[in-house]
Amino acid sequence: MLGQAGYSHMAMLRMFRQLDRGENRDLRDALDTPAPGEADIFTAADRWLSTLAEQEERARPAVALIGEILARPRESACGAQRAPYRTGPGSPTLP
Repeated sequence: MLGQAGYSHMAMLRMFRQLDRGENRDLRDALDTPAPGEADIFTAADRWLSTLAEQEERARPAVALIGEILARPRESACGAQRAPYRTGPGSPTLP
């Protein structure tokens, strides 16, 4: 599963070695942090989980702004207010 997610064999080996030592905390750090001297080409995707979490945090304000815009009443061409945009299943929400 980690290999399919893009982690290198070296990243998995680092994590498994840490588990073998009985250290089951900070396993993401073991996956994400290449040892000094490990070739960058083999570890380019080893920060996948952390990068994904960072991107999710960056997207939250944009999703909230879109939700606010959709909740505002709209104005028609003649200046009359209309109901807000319809929202329903699949509408932007924050957990």
